[in-house]
Amino acid sequence: IMIRHKCEAQGIHLQTIDLFRYRTISALAQHIDTCGKASPQRHGTALQSMRTRLHRGQRRRLPANILDVLPLFAAQAQILSESTQHQGSYLPQVILHCTGKLDFAAFSQAVNLLVGRHEALRSFFSTELAPEAAQIVLTEADYAVGYADLTHIKPEPEHNRRLDTHPRHAYQSKKHRIDSDAGQTHYTDNQQSVALQQCNDYILRAADHELSQGFDVTRWPLFRITIYQKPEHQFSIVWTSHHLIMDGWSTTIFYRELMLTYARLATRQFRPLPSRPCSLSQVVRHISNKDVDVAHRFWRSHLAGSETAELPKELCAQQAQKWVPGGLTVTLHAETT
Repeated sequence: IMIRHKCEAQGIHLQTIDLFRYRTISALAQHIDTCGKASPQRHGTALQSMRTRLHRGQRRRLPANILDVLPLFAAQAQILSESTQHQGSYLPQVILHCTGKLDFAAFSQAVNLLVGRHEALRSFFSTELAPEAAQIVLTEADYAVGYADLTHIKPEPEHNRRLDTHPRHAYQSKKHRIDSDAGQTHYTDNQQSVALQQCNDYILRAADHELSQGFDVTRWPLFRITIYQKPEHQFSIVWTSHHLIMDGWSTTIFYRELMLTYARLATRQFRPLPSRPCSLSQVVRHISNKDVDVAHRFWRSHLAGSETAELPKELCAQQAQKWVPGGLTVTLHAETT
């Protein structure tokens, strides 16, 4: 593992099986030279150049556990520029309301397994290390999932409804399990409804506060996960992240992997997720090695003579306000899918 890590740091890609096939340093070096001559792009010149441009003073400002220093995608550069000018932008947030007993230790462990799995979740950004901004990827990181206990909130009359602005927070170690039954207060149906509504009101205000705080993109982490334990075995998950590290597609993948990993840990039937087809650095390397000028020439030629599409001018804001949301149900038959 150490040999592979040191090789990756130099832009050399090795598979674990290579270390068993070539058991001496000389044989392994010859294999690397042969692969390098046959496939020079495997060394990722774009990735390597980001590191070689850093002088000693810049390197000293980096944490010790740095895995990669990567150039930004074009979309990331645009988001970074706009989010710097407009604080609070590009901060997607999701609130999940759940019913059931929560194994906080298993949930925290699942989150950290995904942090170790995905480089984006271990990333932050710097505008001072190179002429252009860079994405810094940590080798490892341990995230403390937030926990707020709202089970002691007592239902109050509507005219006097108020929530404690400082509920009991406890950032629990992954070695400790929170018993969802401990300290639970049971209410009548009407009291339960009022208490849950008060909890949800507090959670919404707390979530808005998280959005107002935003993120310092030069510091890890660029996401927050907080569990709010509510009465009657109900809890909410507030997930806030920066669009620099996650988009809609990757968020869907994250939720799917998180729920699957948590279920396996909570039921003591853990199995690791399948290995990923490629790493973030490999994706950056692949895109960086593309010839943009060739792509531009292709699309200019391919779209030559095409008419410019114009948006309908009659869709003004006044008409848009009259739109009524609706639903569409589509049935896909088995032979179609």
